[in-house]
Amino acid sequence: MRVLVVEDNETMQRLFATALAREGMECTLVSDGKSAVRAWQQDEFDVIFMDVQMPVMDGMEAARLVREQEVSRGGHTVIIGVTAFALDTERKMCLQAGMDAVVTKPINLDELFSVVEKHAKGRA
Repeated sequence: MRVLVVEDNETMQRLFATALAREGMECTLVSDGKSAVRAWQQDEFDVIFMDVQMPVMDGMEAARLVREQEVSRGGHTVIIGVTAFALDTERKMCLQAGMDAVVTKPINLDELFSVVEKHAKGRA
């Protein structure tokens, strides 16, 4: 499974990269939404873990752009929002932006892989 991790915090990037590699997933790291959209345009990913709050372009705007471009490109990339805010309003905003699911920080790896299994089943 090919995964794009969009996260501006280097410690979180390392956590994702280590955890995903242990599960046999190929991981690409970028640090902002603009870079995420560019990486998605240039390559194919099964799942995108999208931090919600980042510099340059936030995760919600990046998710909206991916969804808009999928109309002409075709397909559907699973986007899982990652946020420190567990509020229902934050979750709703993420889903309205086109994300398939949302997980909260600190990351619970069991929950993370459960969400991947639910939304990306059969993509590996």
